[in-house]
Amino acid sequence: MERSKVNIPTNINYNWIAGFISGDGCFSVGIYKSSTNKVGYGVALQIIFTQHSRDEILFNKIKNLLRCGYIYKYPNRNIIKLNISNFKDIYYKMIPLFNEYNVKGVKYSNFQDFCKVAE
Repeated sequence: MERSKVNIPTNINYNWIAGFISGDGCFSVGIYKSSTNKVGYGVALQIIFTQHSRDEILFNKIKNLLRCGYIYKYPNRNIIKLNISNFKDIYYKMIPLFNEYNVKGVKYSNFQDFCKVAE
């Protein structure tokens, strides 16, 4: 069965982005072994949006609005991902953005924990 066509919003703004991450985004904290850190471990922060690959135009619009992140396509799985992992982008752009344009629901508590890790 053919999927119905989804219209791409023309008016993407920061409130829309906050709503989008509230529903389909992820605040990720990863811990990895590192020989360059005194404690032997490092921390990696990521903000991730994932959708069906047909939403590539939408993801390019989001990336352009945010002016950060990388888009990854998984053609064998029909998945596209926008990944923001640069610490300066997260700390100086994304955290202030989501403090001003609030994340809603359970993602808000995830965002609060994410901010604590960033500090």
